[in-house]
Amino acid sequence: MLPALCLFNMPAFAGPTLSGTLSGDNTVYVYLSTDDSQQGTLLASGDTWQTTTALSDEALTPGVVNYLHVEVVNRGSVYGLLGSFSLSGTGATFANGQTVLDTETSDWSGSYNSAGDPATAPPWVPTTTTVTNEGQNGAGAWGTAFSNIDPNADWIGVDGVPLNGLFTVDYSTAITVAAIPEPASLLLLGAGLAGIIAARNRSKAQHNPL
Repeated sequence: MLPALCLFNMPAFAGPTLSGTLSGDNTVYVYLSTDDSQQGTLLASGDTWQTTTALSDEALTPGVVNYLHVEVVNRGSVYGLLGSFSLSGTGATFANGQTVLDTETSDWSGSYNSAGDPATAPPWVPTTTTVTNEGQNGAGAWGTAFSNIDPNADWIGVDGVPLNGLFTVDYSTAITVAAIPEPASLLLLGAGLAGIIAARNRSKAQHNPL
């Protein structure tokens, strides 16, 4: 019964989750995908940059690369994406190798998308180019600092995209997620721990005879 007892007392191997806060000028759609060429599952949306959109403990798919996809529909002058994201649990990292990631130019890619109906989620256009810095949180063309987004986060855009008009810009960043140990592996671990405990008890009995 020792292996079973060991397993019963082991912590649950729950998969890691994604949380975050973002703003998009103007309408934003947020997805999670396991294929960078596919839009993925819609997590959240917002229709104005003046308020933020939140993600909370979104489950990640273990054993594969997950992709955070964001579409920003511009319906006026300047456009951009601003956000801070974090991972909870174990076994997952962002493209920067950390469990926290802001919008910045190193770990995101983007693409121009001609679709521009803010009332309908646009089709996904795979990202192919690097992103550009449009100003820090609280600076740049927006001038509003969001307290629930890291002050070091940058508004990001895509080079060559016009500032005015009705169109969409797509953004992507990768999240590497480790596989969750299978039950058979946990059973072997429990059996190994039971063996160690039994050997230790035998040693104590030999050194402390009745």
